[in-house]
Amino acid sequence: MYCCPSQDDGVDGVSNSIQSQRNILERYAWGHRFPNPRFYVDDGYSGGSFNRPGFQQMILDMGNGKTRTIITNLSPLQ
Repeated sequence: MYCCPSQDDGVDGVSNSIQSQRNILERYAWGHRFPNPRFYVDDGYSGGSFNRPGFQQMILDMGNGKTRTIITNLSPLQ
């Protein structure tokens, strides 16, 4: 599960956008019987760059066979 805000909301700690995405993705994972969802989160990063720690870790894990399916909740661009 990959979470990244489309725009920083300025909240200290976990942003509202990330928390909302995580809740949606978690419900989806359990509802579709994904056995052990892993979350990759890039809170505080927005824009078109893939140079984000969570994204890079997700790509590494996928390449090493630790992650087989990637699910994300994309919000519309504003």
